[in-house]
Amino acid sequence: MGRFAGKWVAIDPVKDTIITAADTLKEIEPFITRSANDSRPSGTTPAAFKVPYKDEGPFGAWQEERFLGPD
Repeated sequence: MGRFAGKWVAIDPVKDTIITAADTLKEIEPFITRSANDSRPSGTTPAAFKVPYKDEGPFGAWQEERFLGPD
């Protein structure tokens, strides 16, 4: 994966192969988006992620939960 460091990649989960790689997510968008009428089951459509550089840790996303209500 070193040659893809710093790039966005799209992976076909069925074939377990890299479909494409690019500098921006927008460039690979046509490979990872599908219409609402697409009947393929979840987990069989391509997914995308950004490959970190060797000196970077893995990228992560999180959502902070906040509860609103009486204290």
